[in-house]
Amino acid sequence: MAAAARKRVEISPDPSACAAGVCRWILDVLQTQPAVRIALAGGTTPLGTYRQLAAALRDRPALLHKVTWYWTDERFRPAPPQHSNRDWAARALFEHLPVESSAIHAISSEDVSAEHAARSYEQQLRGKYRSITRDHSASLFTIVLLGMGTDGHTAALFPGTGALNEATKWVVATRTPEGDDRISLTLPALSSADYVGFIVNGAAKRAALAHALCPGSEFPAALIRARKEVLWFVDQDAFGPGRPATLAPEP
Repeated sequence: MAAAARKRVEISPDPSACAAGVCRWILDVLQTQPAVRIALAGGTTPLGTYRQLAAALRDRPALLHKVTWYWTDERFRPAPPQHSNRDWAARALFEHLPVESSAIHAISSEDVSAEHAARSYEQQLRGKYRSITRDHSASLFTIVLLGMGTDGHTAALFPGTGALNEATKWVVATRTPEGDDRISLTLPALSSADYVGFIVNGAAKRAALAHALCPGSEFPAALIRARKEVLWFVDQDAFGPGRPATLAPEP
């Protein structure tokens, strides 16, 4: 079994400062790696990070050209279609950068079924990377960016669902508690990254964040591992008072 990755919490005064911290971290990784594979988080929370990252990479083509882009999850047949994670990221990030289409590997949000979309994305990933392992000795991504819901879900992995027990597939079709179809990377795929960065903002997430950071938490977000480091980028409202900012590695 690989050694436990470090887990660290970086607290910022507000969402904008939090996004700036994530952006600085990504740039630091880019400067030390010859090639970087980034899996983008969905939803609205990371959009501030994507806007700041676009501004930072606009005049740094040498760094930009190192990156290939992926997604952690996607809405299936979103209504309206422009609310897909792919399109949100495009408006915040890709429309402002000279990114080659061949560097963007999105999950299809419109397919014959969510199950087919999941299989297609897994085939795309497996065409590039032969295998990942339980002990995380081989990485699928350099950086995985994730958010977390008030119920502790991350990507489209929700508490109490069978998707959390998937050990062999890299991508699965899932459903939200409201019954909406999603496509999501699995725990093994998300955890097969060098670095995982969570972005959590707002007082509404405070209870979930405290639970997720507790040792032994069964929240989906707490089950994510990494080969090197798991970082939690949180604003002060989400973190709240009275807890240490640096956490010991998990056993």
